[in-house]
Amino acid sequence: MSVIDTGGSSEDGILGRSGRRAVLSLGREVVGLQDGEAPGGGANLRLLGQQVVDMLKAGYQVVVTHDIRGDGGMADRLRGRSARDGGAAFGMWLAGVQGIAGYRLQQAIHNQMALAKLTRPVVTVVTLLAVRTVEDSGRARPRITAEPLRVVNSRMMRLLAEGGVVVVAAGGGGVPVVPRADGTLQNVAEMVDHDLVAECLASSVGANLLVILTNTPGVRPGHGAPKDGFIRRMSVQEAVCYLEEGAFSARGSRQKVLSCIRFIEGGGEAAVITQWSRLSETLAGRAGTWIVPEGCAKRAIVNQELGGACDE
Repeated sequence: MSVIDTGGSSEDGILGRSGRRAVLSLGREVVGLQDGEAPGGGANLRLLGQQVVDMLKAGYQVVVTHDIRGDGGMADRLRGRSARDGGAAFGMWLAGVQGIAGYRLQQAIHNQMALAKLTRPVVTVVTLLAVRTVEDSGRARPRITAEPLRVVNSRMMRLLAEGGVVVVAAGGGGVPVVPRADGTLQNVAEMVDHDLVAECLASSVGANLLVILTNTPGVRPGHGAPKDGFIRRMSVQEAVCYLEEGAFSARGSRQKVLSCIRFIEGGGEAAVITQWSRLSETLAGRAGTWIVPEGCAKRAIVNQELGGACDE
């Protein structure tokens, strides 16, 4: 396996060993679930729980989010009812999925802490996500999409994490709502990209580190061919340049890299895309694709077109 490394020592890890708040973002493939399966049916939950325990022992405050969404067909059917019920049924379905999947993750983490003789509370928070809606005209049938703005009640999640509580939040992308001028929240029957939700959650709770866990060791430049190797470490500036050059052609990889860029430009210290089973190696700086602030472009790229960063 070839590796592209743009420099920097990894012997002591990227962020040190204690006093850090991390958001772990789990893809559906990480917990072994497919659409339509019972949430929590994956065989990887025990190892994930063990890795969370390792992070707690190393001094991390941990917030977990996941992309378990249940039956995609159900989402389409409930979205079709939104004109009649204002998106209420869609929101209740998403809240239910959050609760069921969160319970299984919460139980797995609790059990591994118990075996390790570590006493910490674990809670699942059914999470509302404030979004803005935009029309996506790039489709054959233009439709409304939702972009995350902030996590509702994120201050409470931050306080829980500071108190040593492991928080499971924003599961499946959270329940999207649109803030109104009078302070109330309106349902919107749209899914939100989970990688962008993970970034929004990490920024909202004041995390130092965003960890996106996948089933691959990192991201590749170009079209993801094996000969390209995996990128070990890059600055935000380098990541922007890769995107401008059309790298990370798979949509999932591009979204993950973009989420990492947004997180760091919003004040995060580092972000990493890594294989879920190599989390301990990753936190020591020996695995994953790390994105760090050095060389960061001075402009924010959140919600705007990429362009010109390589020429600045």
